[in-house]
Formats: sequence, C-alpha cells, structure tokens
Amino acid sequence: MEGYVDLHALKALNYLVAVISLISLVFFWQVLKAPAVRRVVQRVGTSIADMARWFFLPEHYYFHPGHTWACPGDDGRMLVGMDDFATKLVGQIDEIELPKPGTRVRQGQVVWKVRVAGKTFSMRSPVEGVVEEIHEAVRENPSLLLNDPYKNGWILRIRPEDPAASLSTLLSGGLARRCLETDLSRLLPAGSGELGVLAQDGGLLLQDGGMPIHGIAQALEPERWDELVSEMFLTKE
Repeated sequence: MEGYVDLHALKALNYLVAVISLISLVFFWQVLKAPAVRRVVQRVGTSIADMARWFFLPEHYYFHPGHTWACPGDDGRMLVGMDDFATKLVGQIDEIELPKPGTRVRQGQVVWKVRVAGKTFSMRSPVEGVVEEIHEAVRENPSLLLNDPYKNGWILRIRPEDPAASLSTLLSGGLARRCLETDLSRLLPAGSGELGVLAQDGGLLLQDGGMPIHGIAQALEPERWDELVSEMFLTKE
C-alpha cells in the first residue's frame, strides 16, 4: 500500500545499525589500548623529559622560575647566576651589566642585564640581600656563562638577609626539573605533539653529540626571539 511503513522492518534496521555501532566502538577501543597507540599518546611527555636532560641542574642549587640560581656557601653568603637553560636559550652574550657592590636587592627584583645580538634582557635575583662581590671575570668575558654557568660562571656573591626564607621559595630537585619541562613544552609548536626541529638529527637545536645549540630562541623564533626570552625570564612587560 502506498505510504505504508513496515514498523517491524524499521525496528530490525535500527537494531542492526546499533549492533554495528557497538562493534565499531569495541574495535576502536581495542586499537586505542594497543601499545603502539599508547606510545603515541605518551610521546609528548616522553619527548619533553628527554629534552630536559639536555640541561644541567646540579644538586644543592636552588632555582628561580626566571632561570637564575642560588648556591649557599659555608660562610652564609650565596653565589648566584644564570642557569644552563638560560645561557643556551640566549646564546653568546656580548655584555653583562651588573649592580655595584653594596647594592641591596629584593628577591624577584631585576638585578642584572645581558646584551645579546643588540637586544637587552633583564634577569631577576633569586634571593634577597646585599651584593658583596661581582664576578669581574664574567663581566670581562661573558662567554664563561656559556661554558660553565654554575662554577666559573657565577655572577654575584650576595649576603642574604634571611637565607632560609629566600631558599624556601626557590625550586630544587624534581620541582626544578618539572619547571624546566614546563618551559620546554612552551617551545613546542602549539598542539603539534612533536619535537620536530627540536630533536631531529641535524635539527636546529642539535649539535654533534645530540646537544642543543647555543641560541635556541633565535633558532626557533627568528622574528620574535626577544619576546620569547623575556617570557622565559619572567620580565616581559
């Protein structure tokens, strides 16, 4: 009969579609549980952890999120400087501007500036106290910062007003490593989930031996590398 709809046939068709959908769902769920797919899902986290191992974070050092460090001495004073990530991020430093001995600095205050390729970048003090000594060798030869940022590349010696209070707000160990990984994740193309030029052989950030080149920011963002550096140093206005 014209216009007649077989309800039994329609119900059977709907039931068949539901069964097919259920089977498809189970199939794709099994695929997603497969080891190969899990490796893809975990790829970003693993890659960032691998990248973090490029950068040295020595024990018994305390780190400011703006990539400066403090190392307490036996005499109550502290050496401070730039961390390994900061030096590799900016590359060869042409000049460093330091405060005068006797200058009182607050924790988080801009305490020195570095000039790189015509750009000037500020860096924040990891501790609060009085500058007792500047490292003249670093001021005369800033390349020490690239070669040895934690030993021969220290920048200031500060006598902190309250050492325990200053250190309690800094990062060390696993917390410092996770902070570094967070900043490294910000270097990846948004939503890419891939290291791309950050990790491929011959990529922009690899030298012979698999280490990142000096001047990561300029290699990644030629048009806005100065903004990227300021973001990482927490000094972007």
